[in-house]
Amino acid sequence: MSATETAAAQPQRERLLSRRQIAARGWTPDVMERFLPLPDRTTANPYNVRGAPVKLYFLSTIFQVESSDPFKQAMTAVAARKAGAQAAVETKRRKLRETLDALPPPELPALSESELCRRAVLFAALELLLSELKPYREALVEKCRGVDVCAVDEKILKLIAAAHPWLFAECRRRMVNADEKTPTL
Repeated sequence: MSATETAAAQPQRERLLSRRQIAARGWTPDVMERFLPLPDRTTANPYNVRGAPVKLYFLSTIFQVESSDPFKQAMTAVAARKAGAQAAVETKRRKLRETLDALPPPELPALSESELCRRAVLFAALELLLSELKPYREALVEKCRGVDVCAVDEKILKLIAAAHPWLFAECRRRMVNADEKTPTL
């Protein structure tokens, strides 16, 4: 192989980078638009047959751009913007923590472990049954257009309470009328 053939073949063996790989080097889309020349190669998109061809750039081209002063200035500006954005996020987080820390703690009900577990089991059992009856509920709502959805929910809760008397109190609690605050079961 002659010296000119070797020089001509060299770029073909040089590593090529996609825009995604260039972005992994810290380049932003704006920086790519400003500094990337025309691609050295293009290839079919391996992820989408109908997608745009993948643009590839020789690593030496990327090194050349990255060593230029305008690129370095642009990347310094990018770093400053990122630092400013990060500082703003940290300020928001700090203010949120301060706001949350300033709130009074909620008054939790004084329940024994056994009572809490009992209520949790009732709640979970009812939620499971309601979940299983979701298609039935949707069919009722569809069939009874114009009817208050609360009436449909009340009917379902009454059916559950009748089939599972041990869930009566939990069903009753759920059926408290929002306006009167009185149970309807």
